Amino acid sequence: MKVSTYRQEAIEERKGIPDSYLEIEVRAPQTHGTGFSMYTDYEIVCKTNMPLFKFEQSTVRRRYSRFESLKFKLEENDYEIKVPNLPGKVFKNRFSHQVIEERRNGLERFLQLLCSNIALIQDYEESKATMIINFIQGKY
Repeated sequence: MKVSTYRQEAIEERKGIPDSYLEIEVRAPQTHGTGFSMYTDYEIVCKTNMPLFKFEQSTVRRRYSRFESLKFKLEENDYEIKVPNLPGKVFKNRFSHQVIEERRNGLERFLQLLCSNIALIQDYEESKATMIINFIQGKY
């Protein structure tokens, strides 16, 4: 009696691929400028198969001030969506490796928490979900 391996292979393939996934990483901080015009930006890498997103993979760079702007716009005139906190402002040694790494971790956590409910945010207010997606994947 012959046993088909097709069904077993299909089951094994499905086990390795989640129905939907979203991976967001904030990495590769770079400091630019000199004196009072110095700033650090961070690379946001997104990998997903969620249909809400335009691209399966994307990479953009954002400054901390852009994260602040996003948070402000998401909270504007809205008390229903709980926007996670950003890491606090730093005024002393803000370009030290330790401070930059702590901020990077905080920004990554901010985006991960924000996007953990992206489908609910889209159901509630599509324009805010689009704003988040544009911030992560492109024009913002």
